[in-house]
Amino acid sequence: SSTILYRPAQIRRSGGFRDVSDILLAAPSDISHACKLPPSEVNKIISLIYREHAQPSRPLQSFLSNADESFTTGDSELDTILGGGITTAMVWEVVGESAAGKTQLALQLALLVQLPRDLGGISGSACYITIASHLQTSRLQQILDAHPLLSPPCCTFSDVQTVQTPTIPKLIHVLSTFLPQYMENASKNPSSKPLKLLVIDALAELFHSAGKTTTRTLIERSRQLSKISFHLRLLASKYRIAVLVLNEVIDVVDRDEPFSRDPISYREQSRLFGRADSVAGEDRKEAALGLVWANQVNARISLTRTGRRRYLDENETPKKRSAVGGVPASQRAIAPVDDQPVLIRRLSVIFSSVAKPASCDYIVTAEGISVIP
Repeated sequence: SSTILYRPAQIRRSGGFRDVSDILLAAPSDISHACKLPPSEVNKIISLIYREHAQPSRPLQSFLSNADESFTTGDSELDTILGGGITTAMVWEVVGESAAGKTQLALQLALLVQLPRDLGGISGSACYITIASHLQTSRLQQILDAHPLLSPPCCTFSDVQTVQTPTIPKLIHVLSTFLPQYMENASKNPSSKPLKLLVIDALAELFHSAGKTTTRTLIERSRQLSKISFHLRLLASKYRIAVLVLNEVIDVVDRDEPFSRDPISYREQSRLFGRADSVAGEDRKEAALGLVWANQVNARISLTRTGRRRYLDENETPKKRSAVGGVPASQRAIAPVDDQPVLIRRLSVIFSSVAKPASCDYIVTAEGISVIP
């Protein structure tokens, strides 16, 4: 019969599917078995769902008119490595172990995005989503006080909104409902800065589990990651904002079996997209959350604690480099150079849609992250 007897709502109830996306992600044979329906009827229902949820086409000119913007990281050399700073309409990921500087970078970006365009910013505001902690306001204040580009009234705490989402449903609600409403309301207020940066600190914390990892839990994690990434990419493309997701790393286990390695296995392929390898020690960790998540981001940046220390003379410090935004380099606040070696960390662009793979050394100072020669 050409008449569809079942509707999607009935399919969800009878088949135990939670929403329409579950139906579309399921194999037609599984739907047929769960709902006791012939395959031909299932195919008609799937076609109906696609028609009902089809997105209207948009002329190419509408995309060209929304030119992507970029804002500075506060360090001209880092801007160059990243392809001109932080570009909007992208999902950026910063991965690294604890104390590598991920949150430091996110906090300084939440302030620098507020700068006017003539100083390297885009006159935007930031929303900082935390998972298992609270916004580090004391460190944010320290960066605000120390960085020469950051000063009231250009940059203030009032333009950094913070939300805590300790569970996956809460995060999805914020991404799918709260933020779109917030941005729509803000667009009606000419005195408020538009949201231009969304930070999630840190996504992997939502997927910590004390239980045993099974095929079922991995499938569920993939499903949840797909939902989260869908909303992140939608926010980035629709509202032309930069999305910055902080992620953890996991240990790379080398089984020392060079002759039995399959070149197309995930273990071998992950070398290309999961970890950096510019200095000794970088390749011992790789980004968490696997291939499903890696396919959702436009750029992956790795921050690594290499254990190296170095004495820096004045020619190697940011004081001697040209500053961004026209501020004299001599005015930049950095950690004092004394007789103590400085802890050197490593930043690597693993992949990016706007920049080539590259690496550099950096130090963490009172004003945030600073690249060194």
